[in-house]
Amino acid sequence: GVFFVMDFFERIKKSFLSATKSEDESDTLAYMLRGSGLLMILYSIVLSAYCFITGKTAFAGTLVVLILAFIIMISYTYGGRLMVAMHVYHLTLLVIGLMGIYYFSPHSNYYFFISIGILALFFNTTSARQTKILYVLFDFFMTFVVLVLFNRRENVEDVSYFVLYFNMLMTTLLVIINGAAFSFKFAKTESKLYQYAQKLKKMADSDPLTGLMNRRNITGILEEIESGYESSNNLVSIAIGDIDFFKKVNDTYGHDCGDYVLKKISYIFEHYMIDKGYVARWGGEEFLFVFKNMNADHAYVCLEELRHSVEKYNFVYEGTGFKLTMTFGLDEMSSTMGTDETINNADKKLYMGKESGRNRVVY
Repeated sequence: GVFFVMDFFERIKKSFLSATKSEDESDTLAYMLRGSGLLMILYSIVLSAYCFITGKTAFAGTLVVLILAFIIMISYTYGGRLMVAMHVYHLTLLVIGLMGIYYFSPHSNYYFFISIGILALFFNTTSARQTKILYVLFDFFMTFVVLVLFNRRENVEDVSYFVLYFNMLMTTLLVIINGAAFSFKFAKTESKLYQYAQKLKKMADSDPLTGLMNRRNITGILEEIESGYESSNNLVSIAIGDIDFFKKVNDTYGHDCGDYVLKKISYIFEHYMIDKGYVARWGGEEFLFVFKNMNADHAYVCLEELRHSVEKYNFVYEGTGFKLTMTFGLDEMSSTMGTDETINNADKKLYMGKESGRNRVVY
């Protein structure tokens, strides 16, 4: 019995969350109309029974007809007629609101049903603004007419507290269903936009081949470091590394092999620099290293470790193994020497290392 009930509710949930047939229709709007429709069917059943008991048979009969209207509205959300369902939803709430004002009292919270119907119209993003304004003016006019008719009635009754509190409960639930549906939609859209923006930012800031920071990104970081250097009193060392005889790799094994080498070396650099600073692809086979809170002596030790890691690594491409080395130039930033000058000095020392035999760190 328990499994039967669970399966029953699972089927209802699956049916409730099934997508609309047309691609240009909003699933969120469909979910809202289905949830609101089910709630209003329950409301109409309870209130029609109350109206029959209290002698308001005309209103009770209208509510019975509206139950059928809500069922049709829900069916339209599955049949590719979502906009028709939207208009049925608006009109049924308007009818309930107007008849409630007339048969009970303007103080019975029936304005809320009319307001929710108007709000739902503006949630529909496919209708023209002029159409929505005409609907609002029509609702306002009909409400005014019903208020005039109510005030001309004889033997006007006091407000029914059952109707007052029941309407308060139902309209609150309608607001929750309508608001939750669209806040979920907007939150989902906002999340997608944020993820897309993050993806674009990563694409703009990263080297597409290696995944490391690109020159544009690291330059921005260096500008921030330089602007706050004197106030922070932090040590900063900058190095440039270059793969020795990289052209020979491309000429011997092809450019695909060269790409393989750049990716592998970048992976080594990225993981080594996680807690030490930044590494970026500076251009071609050159890499820029920024060591934060390190003087050049400490950074020199780190670069020697990196140099040995590259020297010992066995590169294997399409079954062929080979070794590579790297040369580094290193300099320490100071209060009188900004990042640009420090990079230029590191580049000069890299050139000196190339001239003096490669596979070394020059400091």
